[in-house]
Amino acid sequence: MSQRKGFSFECPASRICQFIEPYVIQTNHTLKYSKPHRDKIEGNELDLSLNQLTEVPVKELAAATKATCLDLSCNRIELLPNDFASLTHLVKIDLSKNKLTELPANFGNLLNLQHLDLYGNNIVNLPISFCRLKNLRWLDLKNNPLEPKLKNVAGDCLDEKECQSCAKKVVVYMQSIESDMERAKQKKLKAAREKEALEKAKLDKELEEQRRLKKLEKEKRKAESKAKKEAMLHETESQDEDNSKLGKNSMKGNTNMEQTNKLGAKGFSCLNIFFYIVFFVCLLLFFGILYLPIETM
Repeated sequence: MSQRKGFSFECPASRICQFIEPYVIQTNHTLKYSKPHRDKIEGNELDLSLNQLTEVPVKELAAATKATCLDLSCNRIELLPNDFASLTHLVKIDLSKNKLTELPANFGNLLNLQHLDLYGNNIVNLPISFCRLKNLRWLDLKNNPLEPKLKNVAGDCLDEKECQSCAKKVVVYMQSIESDMERAKQKKLKAAREKEALEKAKLDKELEEQRRLKKLEKEKRKAESKAKKEAMLHETESQDEDNSKLGKNSMKGNTNMEQTNKLGAKGFSCLNIFFYIVFFVCLLLFFGILYLPIETM
């Protein structure tokens, strides 16, 4: 029997602890739960350490809601599945001495978590959702290749007090990162909205200009059509006026000709009468001269 940070376990590396034997069967470094016997859980602790695990049996752990303290230390776990964050009943998790390179993005859903041991992994950064772990009171990030800023915030975690300080500072640090990211996001959204507004204004201006030009073109065509119609009307009126004048002149000429013809006819009649008179006079004279010698004889 040994004790490590609040967890009691007796776990030879070659087999499952007798403490959790009713719950699990070991096969090829993964755990498969048999039907759980919740009355066999001692207190609120479940110890799965030192079992060369590569996967976490989330489904089976979710059924054991009485176990709020989970020890997965000293295994070969490289990745936590996304549904690990559904184990919201957990208040204490020991993942020390595994091969984790990151935590799932939704890790911050473990809102009841108070104690987290990540000692001796390969973690560089923490997920942004870590900022939601407001109940976290203890955190150990020693022996991880943390990025410089996070490492500086986390501190050395050499004792209980430093681990408590680490929990508080890291959560605040992640909250500041979230705030910065949110501001950057809002700034980006604002810039995108402004760009969209400018593009819309530009497009509206172009459309307005197109409508204006189209209107001007329409008015121009209308004016040209009106001018053309007026020109044609003026030309028609001029032709009608000319035709009217020609008609009047023609009628006047005809009248003059008629008058001339009448006068000519009248003159011809008088002349004819004169000639007839002269002719008859001549005839009378001729016959008078002809008959006059006869009578004298």
